[in-house]
Amino acid sequence: MKNVFGPLHGLALLAAGLACPTTAAESRPTGSIWTIIQSARDPLALVGAAAARRAPGAQVMSGSDCVEFRPGVYVLARPGQARPSGAPSPGSYVKRCTPKAGSVAALGLPAVDPSFARMHDRPVNFDGSDIVSTVRSRLLLRPWYVPDANDPREGLRMAVEDVAGPRRVIERDCNQAEVARNGGYIAIACAVEQVGEAALYRMSVYRASDLTRIRTEQRCRRPQFAAGRVLACAAQIVRPNGQIIEQPRRITF
Repeated sequence: MKNVFGPLHGLALLAAGLACPTTAAESRPTGSIWTIIQSARDPLALVGAAAARRAPGAQVMSGSDCVEFRPGVYVLARPGQARPSGAPSPGSYVKRCTPKAGSVAALGLPAVDPSFARMHDRPVNFDGSDIVSTVRSRLLLRPWYVPDANDPREGLRMAVEDVAGPRRVIERDCNQAEVARNGGYIAIACAVEQVGEAALYRMSVYRASDLTRIRTEQRCRRPQFAAGRVLACAAQIVRPNGQIIEQPRRITF
């Protein structure tokens, strides 16, 4: 992903996104049989206003999420049979998807958030890999789209949600998210500042039970729990010439 903070003189904070996330109930497939309308290796080829008009109600699935699909391929699909007779419409075909454990499909969610249906122009500063939802440490990293004019990030936002139990939003807009968790705590680092081409991060620690933020550490990234209440990260130090160096840091909270 390219630099998406825009040209800055010094450091600037990112504004948080305000759009509401798609709920699992809204996106959950009704069964394991899907009508495949189009396939592509680049998910950007399957989203946007033109794709939404061509295939209303369809969603993007990742082949890597389904046992029967080829990894690295994305499909635009509708749940169920195309026609009551079971015969697919011209150019489409029917295929079964058995979601792999721990995948986005196993949560009943599309690989690409439906908000990307509002995108009219192909982006310059991000590519297809930047719009695909992933699950890490039982946290859903869900890119979503907001059609803001003159937005240096071209509408791309990233939500981080806890999916260890009932789906809960932790961060609505966490650029270039890095995450970790242990039994009782969740750590999320978000890019919030920029020096030249490099991003500076803010790391937050949440109590997993109620998602209360209990610690914030500026300019620290790559969180990793070393013990129950001990968190390691890479502290970012900005030198006078603008160079950013990273040093190991341990935080007890």
